[in-house]
Amino acid sequence: MPINKKERQIRIVSAPLQTSTGEGEIRGRMRIPNGPYPGGVGEQARGFPAGHVQIMTGRQYRIIRQTVTLVLFLLPGFLFPAALAGSVPGEAEVKAAFLLNFIKFVEWPDSAFGSPEDPYLISVVGNDSIEEALKGISGKTVSGRRVVVRKVSGLSSLERCHILFVGESEQGKVDQVLEAVKKSPVLTVADIEGFARRGGTIGFFREENRVRFEINEESAGKAGLKLNAKLLYLGKIVRSR
Repeated sequence: MPINKKERQIRIVSAPLQTSTGEGEIRGRMRIPNGPYPGGVGEQARGFPAGHVQIMTGRQYRIIRQTVTLVLFLLPGFLFPAALAGSVPGEAEVKAAFLLNFIKFVEWPDSAFGSPEDPYLISVVGNDSIEEALKGISGKTVSGRRVVVRKVSGLSSLERCHILFVGESEQGKVDQVLEAVKKSPVLTVADIEGFARRGGTIGFFREENRVRFEINEESAGKAGLKLNAKLLYLGKIVRSR
């Protein structure tokens, strides 16, 4: 198939592999046929033979696939005023978008709601840079329910919510906060280092200038929550210490 000068084609093929028992195949690798780049020089002119093919390893392919999935996962949450105005969402907006999309991939028990009209209640305890961004998701509708974000000051009402975001200022009180909701179907989320390993459900962390999150599936199960496989695929699974 001829390659248009203004685009490159990507196709998945099987790459032959010479083994001790003969020639086998490595399946799932990505071959990228090299062609002229717009305004540049093709691989052939740089010393590569005609028809030269680059091989993308399975790990590289998985990273690309996970990145694309992550973008699609976040996209519906990027409906903030800043995003609508054409500006790039900051880290706080990205985390707020994650929080909104977590709702779509978590199943709460029926007992967590009094009626089909009850909203998803997100409580924020402590102070955190994400607070302002969370105002952008309050009032949105997910799966037929409105999302309501509120700030709480004490531990007594923490169990009366569906998602509890623990602010950075509460880093020294994580154990007390988790103890207050341990018997309730509450998804606990924080931007505190090691939060998921300390018994929280989801903890944000940064890796190569990207926002990622750890998931403690065991903690979710104890809270009576079921996590969708897509959410588990995107997160890094950890266990409690």
